[in-house]
Amino acid sequence: MPDAPRRRDEPSSRPTGTPIHSWPFDPLPPPHLVGDDDARAEIDAHIELLVDELVAAGHPLEQARREARERFGDPVAWHRRTHRTDPRRSGMTTTMMTRFLQDFRFALRSFRRSPGFAVMAVLTLTVALAGNTALFSVLDSAVLQALPFPDSDRLVFIDGVHRTAEGEARRMASVPEFRDWRERARTVESVVATAGATLTLAADAESERVPGEMVSEGYFELLGGEAALGRTFSPDEYTAIGGPLVAVLGHDLWERAFGADRSVVGRTVTLDERTVEVIGVMEEGFGGVNLGSDLWLPLPALTLNASADIFESRGSRFLPVLGRLVPGSDLEQAQSEFESIALQLQQEFPGANEDRFARLTGFREGYLDTTGDLLWVLFGAGLLLVVIAGANVANLLLVRAHARTREITVRRAVGADSARIVGQLLTESLTLAAVGGALGLVGAQQLLRVALPLVPEGVLPAYAEPAISLRAFGFTLVVLLVVGVLSGLTPAMASARRDLAGALRSGRGSVGRGNRAQKAFVVTQVGLALLLLVGAGLLTRSLRAQLAIDPGLEVQGLHALRVSPPLDRYPDPASLRLYADEIRLRVAEVPGVGAVTLSSDVPFRGGSSGSYAMRPDDVETLIRVHRHSVDPGFFDLLGVEVLAGRVFQSSDDADAPGVVVVSRAFVERVFPEDPAPAAAVGRQVWAGNPNDPDNLAEIVGVVDNVRFRNLTQSMLDGPNSPDLFYALAQVPARTHEVTFAVDGDEAAAIAGARRAVQSFDPSTPPFALASLSDLYLGQTAMPRLAAVLMGAFSLLALSLAAVGIYGVLSFTVHQRASEIALRRALGAEGTDVARRVVVDAVRLAGLGVVIGGVAAFLAGDLLESLLFQVQAGDPVTLVLTGAALLAVAAVAAAVPALRAARREPAEVLRRE
Repeated sequence: MPDAPRRRDEPSSRPTGTPIHSWPFDPLPPPHLVGDDDARAEIDAHIELLVDELVAAGHPLEQARREARERFGDPVAWHRRTHRTDPRRSGMTTTMMTRFLQDFRFALRSFRRSPGFAVMAVLTLTVALAGNTALFSVLDSAVLQALPFPDSDRLVFIDGVHRTAEGEARRMASVPEFRDWRERARTVESVVATAGATLTLAADAESERVPGEMVSEGYFELLGGEAALGRTFSPDEYTAIGGPLVAVLGHDLWERAFGADRSVVGRTVTLDERTVEVIGVMEEGFGGVNLGSDLWLPLPALTLNASADIFESRGSRFLPVLGRLVPGSDLEQAQSEFESIALQLQQEFPGANEDRFARLTGFREGYLDTTGDLLWVLFGAGLLLVVIAGANVANLLLVRAHARTREITVRRAVGADSARIVGQLLTESLTLAAVGGALGLVGAQQLLRVALPLVPEGVLPAYAEPAISLRAFGFTLVVLLVVGVLSGLTPAMASARRDLAGALRSGRGSVGRGNRAQKAFVVTQVGLALLLLVGAGLLTRSLRAQLAIDPGLEVQGLHALRVSPPLDRYPDPASLRLYADEIRLRVAEVPGVGAVTLSSDVPFRGGSSGSYAMRPDDVETLIRVHRHSVDPGFFDLLGVEVLAGRVFQSSDDADAPGVVVVSRAFVERVFPEDPAPAAAVGRQVWAGNPNDPDNLAEIVGVVDNVRFRNLTQSMLDGPNSPDLFYALAQVPARTHEVTFAVDGDEAAAIAGARRAVQSFDPSTPPFALASLSDLYLGQTAMPRLAAVLMGAFSLLALSLAAVGIYGVLSFTVHQRASEIALRRALGAEGTDVARRVVVDAVRLAGLGVVIGGVAAFLAGDLLESLLFQVQAGDPVTLVLTGAALLAVAAVAAAVPALRAARREPAEVLRRE
């Protein structure tokens, strides 16, 4: 009678360890197989598994043995195919590769039998590796790769700064100050200046606003720029103030505006109503220090928009300056030298250079600002997420290794040693890591494609072009190898060391070591998850603090665009006033446009110029202020509160006495003895050089503080000086911001406003259109990005930690099934049993919370530069995130605990 089908979980009737086939060896085996016990044991194990599969499928035992032998074939032939027969030629490499291929094929078959486990492990690694690889690609392009300039590690920005006891404010440099730096510096060579400008290029019937730079001698050599056509500037062209103007075109502009016509060199074009000769075209990819310039002119071209007096004015500070550290000097030495130069200039020019210093910054730091800190923090968070994912996979492998106790025990019983078992299980974990890494690379590429367009403008430097590069691939390869080995090593070692005799008797083996490892992984997961949650909590609270700041104005529904009439056609204040009046009238007539106002600048856009104010009774004390020229309707349109007095009226024209409106911070700074706004109305101040009688003005009104420059700095410190407002009719602006409200169709109103501006003077096209709400959001772009990304990482970490806790508790409850059933049978309530399981889980998570809390406190300084009004070691954030993790642990533990408590004790004991 044939053998009855045997269930997979039913022990075989064949004695364990008995070969199920006879080796076709001669009485004396061939010399090359003598002592090859590993090969014989491996073949036995493979055929054993085939027999088990056939029996489980319903085949009788003897028939399963015969079919397994037939499927496997001749063992000696198999051995000869997979092993070198000559000991002198057979080496470790061939043997290891053969074993790896065997283990790899076996791993794939094993995953097919447990698809749920494989999918969960691969998905966990894919998500973590995709996020981390994408972040590494961004970090690599922005921070790690070389800048697009030769010797970029030696290039520095040199900024003029105004330094007082209240702080340090960046004020750039004047032309005379730049010349002094260049002549006196010895630790910095090739000191050059560049002035950014947006110029109107007249081409055919249309005009185009082109971003350009006006540069000093040595600029192209410093940045490694070469002309693809023609030449760059000669030494005399850098100094010929008032002479013929020449220009070098950018490669993109040459292709876009001139159709890549090579004969453009030598032709003349019109820039801001001035004739300029094109002498060259730069090589493709060169965008200057601004990384986006399309046009270059020598520094004397400043006369396009300013008088020649600017070349000798020490108070006109608008030039960014850059240079290269000489070989052998470092940034600290150069900074020390420029401190000495600043002190010399203060003695030589005590009026213009009072409190003036210089600050040197490396190019990369200058481009990145706090973005570099953010990227490192996010990259660290991504690595922590990978570690958490690896711990989760290790837990899955531990549970799976216990479930495979019988299989591993049989393999050991037929001769497989511990190294062989470890190798097999490591191959499985590496296979999972490899699949997760491959999918992670694909996911990272898609993540970059979707996420990069959503990154707010200005967060990443213009040179950064994140992509999945060879470096990113190598990084992912290293990470997945580490994750694959470390996540698989613990379960592999636990399986290899399992008690063989006990496993053969019980079918389970010892689980103590594996259970301890699982708990260690959970503690690690909870601690790292807390670290991420604390970081996300701190950044979120910092963002909320910034959003809670009152900017002092309304921004919804307001739009602004710029116009800049050329100096040659609008050379004096009278012509500028006429231009402003006409623009205001034309825009106001556009359907859908409400109120319209003109000003020299608008909040959050920049453009306000620095100056000094003095009290008539104390002209020696200079008060640094920011000055603005605005229309009478400016304050009403932007919703700025008037605290005392009045704002400008139409009667405050060029023929009326000079008047100013000041901010509340101005009153507190200039009149500290009586800072009440009403007390300042009617008082006089010098708004500029006291030697010019026209600079004496009366304060007619005080308005609330408006955060023109940023949301986070005090209105009273140096970098955020108080504001002083002139009437635009009395102090005209060269560049106008046309701000208007939209009452109807937004797109139609904006298009109409643009047409209205250009209809008056086609040679002055409007540019830099923006909504004030977008400009306001730009102030919080960095903290919003940091909070969102850290929040996403922390939620993923929290989810993985919950899964890890659930897995460990499920496994633990399964192992304690008999104990729980016995307690229930003796009268214990199911809720009491469940409560004990939950308490154990909370205790385990609590250990992780303590460890993670200490780590978060120690790592808090890493976030210091990204936080606002929040301390890195904020106890509220630590307590709330710790409590959240403990709650998640309790919920994750309650599910298996309640399930176990509801099972019938008799059923459990009978099955055990």
